Amino acid sequence: MQDIHDIRPPVMVGLDPQLIRYALWALAGLVLLLAAVWLIRKFWKPSAPKAPREIVPEIPPLDAVRAGLDELAGAGQLTHRAFYFQLAALFKAYLGDTLGFPGREATTPELRRALAATGLSPALVSRISQFQEICDPHRYAPDRELTVDSGATGLDSDMVRDMDLVRELVDAVEIETAPPAEEEGA
Repeated sequence: MQDIHDIRPPVMVGLDPQLIRYALWALAGLVLLLAAVWLIRKFWKPSAPKAPREIVPEIPPLDAVRAGLDELAGAGQLTHRAFYFQLAALFKAYLGDTLGFPGREATTPELRRALAATGLSPALVSRISQFQEICDPHRYAPDRELTVDSGATGLDSDMVRDMDLVRELVDAVEIETAPPAEEEGA
């Protein structure tokens, strides 16, 4: 009976299922770790003390445009182009801040459409549009020589007239946008 041997145990072929199970657990742990790191980076705010922000009081649009017009009147020698760019920018910023639309970047047609939607009277919208059309040729034409006839300010009569027109338009917008006064004894 020497030539009879017992049956050998089965030999495993391929990957060990236990090894695959460990690899899957390791992969799941890695995915969870990466997700946790991503969430921490996305939502965790550092607790470093922040420098206190300087509080700058907001200037009302009416005060800002009046101060800007006074500054522009005393600016000295300006070219027509620079003057009208600053004048139109002041006025458009005032309109945008007062009426609640992005007026600083608006072109003349965009400004006209925005003003028509605000509820201002058509006559005032027309006057504002005419003012913008007066400014556009000065802003986009080549500079020209100044003829100074208004004393020490360095502004010519057209510039002074157009500054006065802006003041009138600002006053008209303020009147139309003012809240109605409550009647006494009602």
